[in-house]
Amino acid sequence: MNEIGDLVGLSRYLQKKRESRKEVQMKKEKFLVATATVLLLTLVFITFPVVNGFAKPAKPITLNYVSFIPVANFEFAEFRRLFIDKVNEKAQGELIINVRGGPEVIPAYDLGMAVQKGTIDMSMIPTGFFETMVPGADATRLSELTPFEERKNGAYDYILEQYKKAGLYYLGRQQHQHTPFFYLFLNKRCEKPRILLGSR
Repeated sequence: MNEIGDLVGLSRYLQKKRESRKEVQMKKEKFLVATATVLLLTLVFITFPVVNGFAKPAKPITLNYVSFIPVANFEFAEFRRLFIDKVNEKAQGELIINVRGGPEVIPAYDLGMAVQKGTIDMSMIPTGFFETMVPGADATRLSELTPFEERKNGAYDYILEQYKKAGLYYLGRQQHQHTPFFYLFLNKRCEKPRILLGSR
């Protein structure tokens, strides 16, 4: 009787061992199928990037730009070289900033409204030209911080929020003055500050 019990126990043991081997084999097969599937999908995504949404757009994104100063002006030529041309170059045809012209296309004082309404996509405009749209915008020219410092300390984010309220997006300032300056225009010659005493 004891031998039968041993045989039954051995039989159960061998049965469990076979089942265990089958489970291990099935797990290996599932792992191989999963690995093969992942590799195949990876290959498909790399070969056909359209599947994963990273395909280049059929058409480039074009942003129409109008300058507040004539495009023949030396300041615009410098801005074009330092910003527009660099963006176009780095975007490699996926994004194009298309310069439509200067104030002959849209008068300088109307550019803020033109961007807001979508007539054009972007412009560089003196803040005083659209102060009524973004109250306080002209104060940015009084900043003693560089544009980089403004981004670090949160000033940029605050300014951006003010522009967004007007339906505009603030990219940043073009210039930072190292020394504060203002222009003063007179209708008579003034060679010494004393001459200004008593003037109105």
